[in-house]
Amino acid sequence: MLSLFCELLPDIERLSRTVPAAEITEAVLSYYRHGQPPEQPDGEDGEQESTDRVYSFLHDSAYIYAAFMQAYHMDLTTASLHWYQFRALLSALPQDCLFSRIIDYRGTDLADVPDGQKDFYRKMKRRYALPLPRSEQEKNDAITAALMNGGDLTGVL
Repeated sequence: MLSLFCELLPDIERLSRTVPAAEITEAVLSYYRHGQPPEQPDGEDGEQESTDRVYSFLHDSAYIYAAFMQAYHMDLTTASLHWYQFRALLSALPQDCLFSRIIDYRGTDLADVPDGQKDFYRKMKRRYALPLPRSEQEKNDAITAALMNGGDLTGVL
């Protein structure tokens, strides 16, 4: 994927001189979404969507690699896959792959878990938690620092 991006970078730079950045961005996002329209914000399509991330290509790369080896006997470092093929295979990974279970742990709402299993799911959620986005982590750090230094949250929240 990175090699494809590196190959296309000169074309993207050349294109950016004649095509508005918003159009380029929309084209890239459309490609990422398999040509499907963007997901509607909460409430517009009648369903509540979770904003919690359940996987990250960056942080879960080893789990994804292992899952593809387990399920498809495919080495992602040498396989030649179109992005759409990769996304389809990723979404169809069997439940017995560790990566699929990790996604389930991260996405499970503890309110829906029987009392006898809540401790297990809490432990798995902590073990496999994704790091907070930098901006969110910085905000949490600022709140913690403010609380540790007298509790004045003015300007932090």
